[in-house]
Order: sequence, then C-alpha cells, then structure tokens
Amino acid sequence: MRRNKIFTILFFSIVFLMVTIFGTNIFAAQYPEKEVKVLVGWSAGGSTDTLARMLSAELEKEFGVKFLVIDKPGAGGSIAWTEISKSKPDGYTLAMVNIPDIYTIPLTVPSTTWDLQSFEPIASVITDPALLAVNSESPFETLSDFVNYAKEHPYELNTTNDSYKGDYWLVVRKLEELADIKITNVYFDGSAPVNSALLGNHINSGMLNVSEVFPLVKAGKLKVLGILTEERSALLPDVPTFKEQGFNIILSNKRGLVGPKGLPQEIRDVLIDAIKKAVASPDFIKKAEETKMPIDLIVGDDFSEMANRENEMMKKDYKENPW
Repeated sequence: MRRNKIFTILFFSIVFLMVTIFGTNIFAAQYPEKEVKVLVGWSAGGSTDTLARMLSAELEKEFGVKFLVIDKPGAGGSIAWTEISKSKPDGYTLAMVNIPDIYTIPLTVPSTTWDLQSFEPIASVITDPALLAVNSESPFETLSDFVNYAKEHPYELNTTNDSYKGDYWLVVRKLEELADIKITNVYFDGSAPVNSALLGNHINSGMLNVSEVFPLVKAGKLKVLGILTEERSALLPDVPTFKEQGFNIILSNKRGLVGPKGLPQEIRDVLIDAIKKAVASPDFIKKAEETKMPIDLIVGDDFSEMANRENEMMKKDYKENPW
C-alpha cells in the first residue's frame, strides 16, 4: 500500500512537471481543433478578400479544419479590426490587416477603440504598389492631363478612397498640395465596387493597387496614369511613376494576418510555420502570379518590429504635420 502511494505521488509529480514545462506546447500541438474565423474589413472580390481566401485554402489543407473568411466591410477596415481587438486570443478569430491603414486610422479618427498594440502580428504576406487608374475611354492619358484639368476645374474630378484620412486619402491630399488642385473624394468599401464604378464611367479615377487592376488594364478596359513606387513596376513597365512625373509620392500596401493581443506565442508559431508552407506551395504561388500579388513574406517578430517602426514614423509625421 505504501509503495502504491509513493508511486502515485511520483506519477502525478512527473505529470505536473511535464505540463508545467511542455503544457503550452502540448495545447499548441492540438491547435486548431475547430473552425477558425478570418475577418476581412472589405467587400468580397477585392484584393484583401482574395488574399484571405487564397491563404485560408492552404491553411485548411495544412490543418484539416475550416478557415472561414468573413467580410465585414466599412470604415476603411475598422469594423473588422474593432471586432478582432475584442476577440478572445485563442487563435480561433484572426483578421486580415492592411498597412498603412492600421497606422493612420487610430491617429485620425478619435472614436477608434483600437491601435497597432491591440493586435498580435503573425505574417505580412504581400506588398502591392498603389496607382491611379481611369477608364480606357477617359480623355486623360497622363497624370499631367489629369492635374491640368483639375487646376481649371476645382472639385469637378473625383477619385476613390476606402476611408476618410486613410492611406489613399493621404495620397490625394498630397497630390492636391503638390499640384495646387482640388479633387472630390468618393468612398468605397473595397476595390471590387471601385472597378465596377470605373468601368461604368461613374467616377473619373480610382486609387487602387496593381493586383486589383492588372487584368482590366491588360484587357484594355482601364489605363493607369501613374504608379506610386520609387521605380516602375515590372508588371506595368510602360506606366511612369508619380515621382518621375514630378510628384514625389510613394505608397505600397502590405496585407497580412494578425490575431488579438495576447495570442499565445505557441499558437502564433504554429500559424507562422503553416503560413510559410502555404506561401511556398505551388498552388499559392500560381494564384499569386495569376492575381499579380507580389509575395513579400515577413513573419513574427520581424513583422512586429517593422510595424512598430513604421507606426512610430507615422505618429511623428502626424505630430509635425497633422492632416
């Protein structure tokens, strides 16, 4: 009896020690055991929604559970980001984020209840250059054509934004300052409705990304007046940059995945490893090439450090020159 008692105490002591040392890893090894929600702050058919579905399809193959993409468009992504910031940090609710929107919105919208520190960065997957597009029937062939007309007709021309004082709004504001023009902003909840409005000639121009317009440009339905990169894009080599046309404005959007603050490191590591495999898979690479999404994988602490560094730069810029 005494021997059995000693054995029992020893057994449970060993079990307790193993759980203490390895417990979180054991739980992480079991993750995920059920459906995972992936929130998207824009409408279906846009580039962020498309990336979320591409990534989720690969994660489903890896884990054998459903990664359900849920679109919650509005407020430049803030509706989805408000929800993820309040979600339980158990790995079963994640969200797609767009940079630099997650920097600018908390600075410029006082009612925002979240900021960068509300999230646990997991992986930034692509970097997609921004551009200004018009309908192929537009009389504007160059950015200079657009600017010259706008000078003579203040507020007559319009362009699109996904949020008030968001990244595209800042580009338009900067262009207005540099060119001494006035443009009317029109707000949309994603690139799909912007493209529809451009194709229908319901708007004069649209601020978009390369991946969002490439098929329509190649089909001759849209044309690009300028791209907001340091150098011309290999995908659109005939399109001059804003910079070479006299307007030094640079913007590329990063899109990636985050969890709520407090997401356990073990679960974060499981997701990072799976995303690395996903992005390197032939199916994902093929779809990225088809959709013209430039893969630019930045994960874990590297993603966190990059985001924190850029966020502090944005705060400094805003403090010195608020918009």
